[in-house]
Amino acid sequence: MEGEDSILIRTDPLYTATYVYGNVLIEPDSAGNRQITHYGGDGSRTRNYRKGTLYFYNNTVVSNRTDRTTLFRLSTNSERCDARNNVFYTSAAGTTVSLLDVNGILDIQHNWIKPGWVNSFGNFKGAVNNADGNVETSAPGFTNEAGQDYRLAAGASAADAGTALHPNVLPANNVTRQYVKHQSSEARPVNGVIDAGAYER
Repeated sequence: MEGEDSILIRTDPLYTATYVYGNVLIEPDSAGNRQITHYGGDGSRTRNYRKGTLYFYNNTVVSNRTDRTTLFRLSTNSERCDARNNVFYTSAAGTTVSLLDVNGILDIQHNWIKPGWVNSFGNFKGAVNNADGNVETSAPGFTNEAGQDYRLAAGASAADAGTALHPNVLPANNVTRQYVKHQSSEARPVNGVIDAGAYER
């Protein structure tokens, strides 16, 4: 959220760029807040919000909610998210997924997601820029969903589904690591076209 207690944080040149890469994010059923990611701020002084870009790349998001799941809550239309090469999976129907809450600018491309998703379930005031390349099938091809092994199996529809990252993040903030259970990481292999999600086959 915003650096409400520190002007040093708010005036840091890096304050308006946030990098979220290579995570496995699991949303259990009936867990309260249905929003997976909140970016910007939650205080009364919107001038202190980040008003920048969240670069959200090569994450695997798994929602086991039986009601609705919202992938991103961007606090105002001055907050933006560039989402590429992610797996956005829900065990429920794709129609239970919204990309945004009410506000924000979302750029999406080359993600895996179930068909049927919507931009928002609310009074939508933001914008979704869909650059295409997204893969929409019934399952991404996890190795063992019940065992929470979210690596991709042979023939997975999320395999080779990725694309290049935004030029603003390269070369300093490229995707170079992948998750190792629990709370560790390893070098992400380079194997042709990058896979969507937190793991490379």
